[in-house]
Amino acid sequence: MIFYLLMVLRVAPENFAAEVNGRLKVKEVYAIASGRHTVVTAGDSSGGLIIEAKFRSTLAKTLDALEKADLKVRPGSWCAGESDETIEVTPYVVAIAYRSEEQTPGLWLDADIHEISIAEALKRMYDEFRDNGEIKEVSFDEFVRVIRPNVMIIPPHQIHSWADEKS
Repeated sequence: MIFYLLMVLRVAPENFAAEVNGRLKVKEVYAIASGRHTVVTAGDSSGGLIIEAKFRSTLAKTLDALEKADLKVRPGSWCAGESDETIEVTPYVVAIAYRSEEQTPGLWLDADIHEISIAEALKRMYDEFRDNGEIKEVSFDEFVRVIRPNVMIIPPHQIHSWADEKS
């Protein structure tokens, strides 16, 4: 029976591409969103080495940087086998309280694995209401003026923090 020693090399994000190119025979790397950051790994099963970096940027920005470094990016992550849990990504929660035609205010909820802007959240709400026939033909600006929205975008780390307080 042959056992392979698996090593994980954690590097600064600015050194990731150089380490992958210098130490591995592969150009495929795997990336997953982790809150406001992105964890990127590359591995070569024949060599027993995994290279990992935590980029302090969104998944989209990280993918762009890695592709510019001539690396082929795929969704996922190498792991050292210390856990066989599946990776679960906590989304950003988007909540918009708004003035409705009812006596009580309305509340619109959405979620995304990427951080979005307040303007993008309002546009999604507007598009959904328009597509569902919940609003008449009205411009986006007029829609926002009339509903007087209160927008909250709650990041994954805040959700985890609140949950940890209850444990």
